[in-house]
Amino acid sequence: MKVKVYAAPFFNLSAMDENGYVSLKAGSTVNSLYKKLKIPFPLRPLMKSFVNYKPAKRNKKLEEGDIVSMLSIISGG
Repeated sequence: MKVKVYAAPFFNLSAMDENGYVSLKAGSTVNSLYKKLKIPFPLRPLMKSFVNYKPAKRNKKLEEGDIVSMLSIISGG
C-alpha cells in the first residue's frame, strides 16, 4: 500500500518516491512508517503525527491512500 507523507526535511526521505509516497506492507502503523523513514528511536516520542489531518498515535494502522503529516515538537523556528 502507499501513503502520502509530509515530513521534515531532516528525515531520511530516501524511502519516499518523487511524489512523496511511501510503500508499506498492508496493516502497517505510524510506527512502521517511522522505521521506514529511519527516524531514530529516541526521537520518536518527540514526533507529533497526523493521519488524514487528525492527531494519530504511533499504533494507528494506516490504509491505502492515507495522508501522514509529521512534525517534530523540537524543530524550532
